[in-house]
Amino acid sequence: MPHVGNFPKPEYPRPLSIGPPAFVPSEDTYDWDLSSSVLNNRSSLALQKFYAPVFLPHGATVTKLKLNGYRTSTGSALKLTLGKNAPEGETLTMASLLADWSDGHGSIETTTIGDAKIDNEAYSYSLEIRLDPDASILDVAFGRVVIDWN
Repeated sequence: MPHVGNFPKPEYPRPLSIGPPAFVPSEDTYDWDLSSSVLNNRSSLALQKFYAPVFLPHGATVTKLKLNGYRTSTGSALKLTLGKNAPEGETLTMASLLADWSDGHGSIETTTIGDAKIDNEAYSYSLEIRLDPDASILDVAFGRVVIDWN
């Protein structure tokens, strides 16, 4: 299976869409809120990080990464990083996006992907979301990630 969930056909979806339910907090002490459409801090204004695995076919090439979310304050931060995880524990950044809007729902994308070819024999792949609200927990929320690949 390409990622958590069931698909009508045993193939990898194209593009691959990864929503909030796929993410887990990096620390057990985080106070966060999750629904099927949004991930955000529940009561804490502190930076919180969340991770999700990415499964793509061996030899595929990632061509675009897109972040969808909600942000209403220039002081809040929503950041997405696509990582390539080495067996020794080192994570190499393939692409990173920082939300640049502050008028509600928005998205940002990049086609600049470092070392874009998937090598499942040598690496695993993951996404990191960083949520850092400003004056209110409602300042920022994660919506979904879309990964285009060939």
